Amino acid sequence: MSQLKKIVLVRHGKPESAVNSWVSAGGFARWVRQYEKSKLCSSTRAPLRLQPAEKAVLIVSSPSVRAVQSALLGLGKQPDLQWRELEEMALPRYRMPGRLPAYVWTCISRVAWMLGLKSRAESYRQAKRRAARAAVRLHKLADSHDHILVFGHGMMSLHIGYVLRAKGWRGRVRPLGYWGTICLTRD
Repeated sequence: MSQLKKIVLVRHGKPESAVNSWVSAGGFARWVRQYEKSKLCSSTRAPLRLQPAEKAVLIVSSPSVRAVQSALLGLGKQPDLQWRELEEMALPRYRMPGRLPAYVWTCISRVAWMLGLKSRAESYRQAKRRAARAAVRLHKLADSHDHILVFGHGMMSLHIGYVLRAKGWRGRVRPLGYWGTICLTRD
């Protein structure tokens, strides 16, 4: 009888800079740079459900500060592996008039980016390819590890989940809030 394999994709905890202030397009560019370097908010708490029942769990993370800190806070140890492929998908910045809440700028920028509007950031197509590479690596890693916890980012985790589902993994793939999880299994 084969062992059930499990990959759990975990979005990082709330960063210090996750503040929804009103900003111009230039202010949004600064907001994004600050968010990318941000440590976790001191009040964020990892959910108990992250503690694996099995001792033989492999921890993989994005190299971002908030992902590594989330692994430390959630499990009390450093990730075993850090992969650049797991870094968040680009949050492009565009020159537009007006002042809006940072989260509204985030939505507008992501939609424009997904529709193909050029920016200096990695394209949506390139980001999806990177997610596919990360999913293939995780899929192969599951051959030698029964339980893998992956600390990363919302958009990237969604796309990795889609690719793993296409490879026969089971589980619901849905948008993630801070500390949100996508649990995928296969025989």
